[in-house]
Amino acid sequence: MEMAHLVAAPEFQGVRAAIVADQKLVAEAIRSALTLEGVDVVAMMSASGDESHAVVSEARPDLIILDLARLGREGIDWSQRVLRDVPSVKILALIAAERPLLAKAAIRSGIQGCLSKDSAMNDLLNAIRGVLAGHAVLPLPIAREMNVTSTGDIYVSLLANQLTRREHDVLALLVEGASSQEIMRELQVSRNTVRTHVQNILTKLQVHSRLEAAAFAVRHGILESD
Repeated sequence: MEMAHLVAAPEFQGVRAAIVADQKLVAEAIRSALTLEGVDVVAMMSASGDESHAVVSEARPDLIILDLARLGREGIDWSQRVLRDVPSVKILALIAAERPLLAKAAIRSGIQGCLSKDSAMNDLLNAIRGVLAGHAVLPLPIAREMNVTSTGDIYVSLLANQLTRREHDVLALLVEGASSQEIMRELQVSRNTVRTHVQNILTKLQVHSRLEAAAFAVRHGILESD
């Protein structure tokens, strides 16, 4: 499958990974390939759920390889829980080539990359390099459907697509320089709700402050279509 352009990532040595796949042969093949590249596979799980969520929360891997082709929507919901608890983790989902809608839903949920299960192992390693380098990774046909043409555009688009309608509203007010009190009055919500929305924005845009979030939104035109 034709893949989006990827930028070289750091070496795999020192990277900690977890594999979530209910097919043992798939999981073992991935583990063997990653181990040969110097990746430390700290966990292998057969299904998403409370038990595997607890394992990931404790192990705190840098990378999760998730077999969405088998887990579907359940795997997406699980990923969202994991990303809330371990926002630094990168998730690469394996999907069936004939399920582009699942790939879109995965990306919009916060999963950083998708790869067809029909891909060669070298494609998997390249996709992992891209995800670890902080780039969004997905097959070019899906990228074209989302009207993005370069890796940078894909990355920004997918980060922005994670924001809810209310988070867009809060981000727009941050761009205007509104304080928490002003956001509370404008949206008629509590201080805790404002705090939650702001934290979600920072996590989803991968920035560290309100000022950075506002600058990111302006620089990339995230709010221009609102």
